[in-house]
Amino acid sequence: MPFWSNHLLRRFAGALCVIFVCTGVLSGRVALSQESPNANSDNEPAAPMPGFIESLKPGSSTVIYKDPTSGEVIALPGFSDEILKEVQKRALLQNAVQLYELQELKIEGTVKGDFVELQVKLSVDVRQDQEWVEVPVGFNGYQLTDIRYTPNIFQGKAQPEKTRLPFKSWMFYGKGTHHLTLNLIGSVRVSSNGRRRLRLDAPSATISHLLLNLSDQVDAAELSSDQPSQLKTDPETGTSVFETWGLSETTDISWTPTPRDAGMAVTVQATAAAKMELDLATASLVIDQPLSITGGSIDRLKIKLPPGFGTVAINGRNADDEEIAKPVDQPDEGSVVLEFTAPVTGAIVLHYDLALNNVLSADELSIQLPDIDRVANESGDIEIYAPLGLEVVPERPGTRDVRQKRVETSRGPRTAVFGYRLLSSESVLRMKVSETEASFIVVPHISFETEGSNILMTARFSINMVSGSLNEMNIVWPGYSKDRWTILSGDTRLIDGDSSETLAGFPSPDVPDTYTVSFGPERISGQFEIEIQAFRARNSTQDAEGFSIVLPDIVSPTPHTTIVSLIESDEFSMSVSPQDSQSTFPLLPSSRWPESLKQRNVPLTARLVDATEQAVQIRITPQKPEVKVSVKAAISVRQESVYVRQQLTFDVRHRDLSEIRLSVPGVNPSVRFGDSEETLQRLSVEGSDITYALPEPVRDIFHLQIDYYWPPDSLQAKAALLPLVLPSSTEQELTEIVIGTNEPESIVVDRSADWGRIYSEEFSAAWVSDTRQATVAVNLRHSLQNSNDNKPRFLVLKSAVQGSELVTAITGVYQQPVKRALFSLPKGVVAEEGFLGGEQAFIDNVSPSDDGNSVIQVRSEVAHRPEQPRTITLIVRQPFQRRSPMLSLWRPQVPEIVGMNQDCNVIWILNQSPSESTMYYGRHMTDLATLTDVRLLGHSNAGVKEAVTALLSPYQTDIFSSVMELIGSAADATSDNQILAGPLLRDAPVLISVSRSVTLLLAAAVGLLVYFSFLKLSPIPLMTSTAIVTAAATALVAVVPGPAQLILIRLVPGAVIALVAALLQRGINRRADITPLSPEEYDHSTIFTVEKPAITSDGRQGSTASGAIPSAASGLSVS
Repeated sequence: MPFWSNHLLRRFAGALCVIFVCTGVLSGRVALSQESPNANSDNEPAAPMPGFIESLKPGSSTVIYKDPTSGEVIALPGFSDEILKEVQKRALLQNAVQLYELQELKIEGTVKGDFVELQVKLSVDVRQDQEWVEVPVGFNGYQLTDIRYTPNIFQGKAQPEKTRLPFKSWMFYGKGTHHLTLNLIGSVRVSSNGRRRLRLDAPSATISHLLLNLSDQVDAAELSSDQPSQLKTDPETGTSVFETWGLSETTDISWTPTPRDAGMAVTVQATAAAKMELDLATASLVIDQPLSITGGSIDRLKIKLPPGFGTVAINGRNADDEEIAKPVDQPDEGSVVLEFTAPVTGAIVLHYDLALNNVLSADELSIQLPDIDRVANESGDIEIYAPLGLEVVPERPGTRDVRQKRVETSRGPRTAVFGYRLLSSESVLRMKVSETEASFIVVPHISFETEGSNILMTARFSINMVSGSLNEMNIVWPGYSKDRWTILSGDTRLIDGDSSETLAGFPSPDVPDTYTVSFGPERISGQFEIEIQAFRARNSTQDAEGFSIVLPDIVSPTPHTTIVSLIESDEFSMSVSPQDSQSTFPLLPSSRWPESLKQRNVPLTARLVDATEQAVQIRITPQKPEVKVSVKAAISVRQESVYVRQQLTFDVRHRDLSEIRLSVPGVNPSVRFGDSEETLQRLSVEGSDITYALPEPVRDIFHLQIDYYWPPDSLQAKAALLPLVLPSSTEQELTEIVIGTNEPESIVVDRSADWGRIYSEEFSAAWVSDTRQATVAVNLRHSLQNSNDNKPRFLVLKSAVQGSELVTAITGVYQQPVKRALFSLPKGVVAEEGFLGGEQAFIDNVSPSDDGNSVIQVRSEVAHRPEQPRTITLIVRQPFQRRSPMLSLWRPQVPEIVGMNQDCNVIWILNQSPSESTMYYGRHMTDLATLTDVRLLGHSNAGVKEAVTALLSPYQTDIFSSVMELIGSAADATSDNQILAGPLLRDAPVLISVSRSVTLLLAAAVGLLVYFSFLKLSPIPLMTSTAIVTAAATALVAVVPGPAQLILIRLVPGAVIALVAALLQRGINRRADITPLSPEEYDHSTIFTVEKPAITSDGRQGSTASGAIPSAASGLSVS
């Protein structure tokens, strides 16, 4: 409370200060405005205003002031920028003071081996009285060994904050200066090269100082910050002291101890064989040489490089993978001096990158290890990488200093082909490098297509270099200049995977009919492709007869086959055949096409030509556009009419369609393009033909969606001819017509030779015709006046098991008065009675459907009734297939009202008999009766009624009252019924029937198991078993809620009774009778002194020290 009062007082004082300053400014402006007329009346020149008055001139700033009492906002005009800044500066000074200030931090540490001991002295000034203040002190990586607290104030307290460990914070109580001394211990990080590092996470203090006593002599120390520091060394003791001021939140100190024996010689030796890689593709030698420096540190190395190398790059790294070497100059007479950024010791790795000079021009190539001055045991393992196209022949080693080793022999892009061990820096490996003879495999692919009045040929050659490399390639094309073919030199490309680049190509000056492709300065190997393009003018007189051509080719050592692809256009199609022969070449399957062909989204054919040296004949014929149409129609009954939805699928080739002409006999269709919601525009109407405009010119495959209603001549007619909307053009080929319906009980297609019954996953019944049919004869199973306009808005099902049968009453609740309804009964379901609004109704058997279901009509017995009912009920029976008298799982067949929506909501009431329980098993329907709450917790049935009310809330009042009236009695007896809610499904639901006698036996077994478990098990196994059983029961309820709740409700009471009995039994067993023991019963041999009960004067037993004497039989004595 004092804190908030002081805070409010400061805020109020700041507000008063602002008000006083603003008042003074306003009063100054009023005084000036009153004096200005007098000055003007005297007609005297105005004197210069003082600097303070000059600062009060109106500026561009406007201060907005809000009265804290009334909340009124007042604008203070004429407030200068200078005064505004002054007011803001003074207001900032009135802010709340800090809770504490860390005045002084002194750290004195001593390094002992790999540990450091720190003594930290903190002086904390707490500025809040009678409050605890938390102060972070840091040093989170250190452990406390001792704490000393010295308060200089009355009732000062300090204690560590243990809830935030390992972060160290202290709580101080009392206003004034607190002194805290901490003794800490931590570890010093030591690198493999002997360098040591110490990190301090210290708090920020006004005055901070660090004094670190090092156990070794140190020549130089590094500090992570730029704060002042110094390093003192005592030659007599051989130790150093590091001192710094102004510690930051994170301070790093690193140093390297100097060896104590200054006269010890520094030794540099190779710790392992150098790893050498000679890559002839890049003409470079890469070496990684590990060294170890002991006995001190060095700052440079002198290295003698082997002859035959140009550019040299050398660097070094220590054990922490840090750069330690400076860039080297070019070698002077084969020697370089590698200087380090600082004296180094321990393990280092030198990395060489040496460039070879004139690899191919040299007759012989010699490889040696770099010779480091005064380094012993130098050796190296070299692996030679040779690209395809270069042949490497190493000389057989003639000395003992070179040994051959095994390497992988596969010729991949990065696989070593040779490997050797150089045993010393004097070992020399000699080899000869030469170009290998090129050997390759070629697969030509030639494609032809027409472009306007020209013929375009594209030749792509896939080349796989087996050995060697190439810098140019010759393409042989006999007679191409005589046949007036022009090669597009700018379109000659080199394709390597996804990359492509332009190549230089030119006719060979020495060899006629040869086109040479140059790869540039770099030789090429591996796998790649070459593509050239050429064109010639198309002669219309030669199109029918065709023209002969010898295909371009690349001469290769092995014979090959050429792929010839002919790409069709909208104007022309092409064919290829042997010259002077009408036979054709074999067709290449599309699965074997090259990737370049698979990516072309155009009509084409590909053929194989074996004799590439012989001419072939290519013929060009005019292209004939074609349009293929397939029709799919879905028919149903809606609004006393037949509703038809057609889908016309067009396959347009070699032309673009911008309009569609349809034959529309006596219907008014709605035509849409694809999935668009907008209808197509009508361009013209000629009799029964209507022309529609497409959104844009289209080709290939697209769809038209056509919807229309067709009312037959008579609503009571049983047979009718249904018209279909078809393309009116006879040039458009009609492939097939498919008619389907999902209401086979209402409408079917008459049997005829033109229509055949087919299976369809989309429709319940479907028919197909492969001829053009303008109409289709359909058979209406019932009058259209009994259509599905007045569909039920809600369904209520009541089911009960009676003996070996399941009796179900299905009630449809309608929004409007209803006179009749059609019910579809599955096979094996028998109708018993029908009711309209609670009164008896007639049941008519309409006709069986194709799938074995029967259609029943329920209608009123009275022609005219004063009150039209809104509910129709049909009671049916079906055999109950009981597989076991104890537990049964079966699927009952549920009747449906014809024409109702599949998403219609249903409430299903399952009645429970005294001898067995019937439960729903599945996830599609929800149990509204929470059996656990009702039976165990004693809740009322209001929850079920509230759930039903929420489910019916979107419906009208008539539907709400009708449904509540139907389920009212069942909701009051939730213990005898299972109430389910959900959508009506086509799949039959699954019911589980459980005998109550089986449940009772299971409850007794569970009770005995719980009783003995709680009675015999120790607490830990008992708690573990209880947790496992609880988790398993929860998972079971989550997976199968209905059956699981049914079984658990009957098991829980027995388990609870067994638990109470076991707890009572365990409580009784813990009550042991305490019987006084005689002194003789304590007389037993033992190595411990046992107190005997002392007999007091009043006959009671006690225990005294004097009675703790062992018996003579024990053989022990006590002194």
